[in-house]
Amino acid sequence: MLIEVEAEALIGAARMRRDIYTQLGREKPRGYARAVQVGDWIWVSGCTSMNPAGEPQAVGDWAGQSDVAHETIRWTLEQAGATLDDVVRRRIFTVDGADVNRAHGAGPAWFAGSCPSSLGCRITGLARPDLLLEVEVAAVRGARDGIEWVGPDAVDPLDRPRTG
Repeated sequence: MLIEVEAEALIGAARMRRDIYTQLGREKPRGYARAVQVGDWIWVSGCTSMNPAGEPQAVGDWAGQSDVAHETIRWTLEQAGATLDDVVRRRIFTVDGADVNRAHGAGPAWFAGSCPSSLGCRITGLARPDLLLEVEVAAVRGARDGIEWVGPDAVDPLDRPRTG
């Protein structure tokens, strides 16, 4: 297979749907929105290090590109009345062979207030060879409100003796 397409839909969403675009609206002629908001839900399209003029930033710098992508996500969520603390799902795609030049846990803690579910994977490439990563998120406005943080079990379930 050379291509895989993934889609999500909400019945009746057309009545409440709001498309969000960046300042120059570069997404629209390419057939997508920077984000789609339906009620309190916001889905942010994959963000890279491209600036509004369509030029890659922080070329060769994985951490720098990550920061640019996350700033785009932050800006986009603000347009929908949400914050990074409302993110419930994150997907990060890193180009295979990219020098991940920032240790895990170092640098900005973009989602420290929300701890979203997360997927990180290596891929062979992105739309432009200068791009090293792409990040997409889903958020729910107010998701951070009233979170009950559950601590670890006294004994890790993987360390418990097996029965039966």
